[in-house]
Amino acid sequence: MKFEICNQIFPTKESATKYFMEYFHTKTSLTSSDKDMLRELLRNRNDFDKQTNFEDFQIAINQYNTTELQYRLENTDIFVPFSIKRCIVGHGKTDKARQANDFRQAVSEQILDYIKSHPDKICCLCKSTSYIQVDHFKPAFETIIQNFNLIHSSDLSIEKFQAYHKATCSLRYLCQNCNIKAYHSSKPGRKKIFSEEEYKARNIENSKKRFSLLRQKIN
Repeated sequence: MKFEICNQIFPTKESATKYFMEYFHTKTSLTSSDKDMLRELLRNRNDFDKQTNFEDFQIAINQYNTTELQYRLENTDIFVPFSIKRCIVGHGKTDKARQANDFRQAVSEQILDYIKSHPDKICCLCKSTSYIQVDHFKPAFETIIQNFNLIHSSDLSIEKFQAYHKATCSLRYLCQNCNIKAYHSSKPGRKKIFSEEEYKARNIENSKKRFSLLRQKIN
């Protein structure tokens, strides 16, 4: 069955996924037409209303040293990563990853409250004021979820998690580079801290491998 999106017709959803992933893989910045395209892709997801207002988009480096697309909703300062594949073919995540994604979205208002109450956005490690992000610090967000699942195994509702997160989280500002370094230093086997040049080289190599595997799977 043919699939139509962004005023284009594809023979399958898989071919559409391949096209858009390769298209945005080549991008280092986004034009206004690119952003309109991303809005339509996101509104194709069943967890967004067709009237959802995506205010802005950006390309950023994530904790795995690869580039990712991020959206920002209207009246928020938070950029949220998203997958083009999920926009087209569905969720495609494990239950664990799906829960983490749902819980992260569920506490977005708490993150926004932190930003509003801490207007001076300065990295607490290097004092940079560029590319500032809100970081979960002791415990990490993954740890909060793990503890919540253990303590509240009989009720894993969004409302219960929101209350648990508010009571246990500790937040701070980090710049993008310090956030990546902090993530690596906290993980076994991820002790090496890379320079900006090494990050770029690893990012290019990882992206090549990822898209090579994608092509093999689709073909």
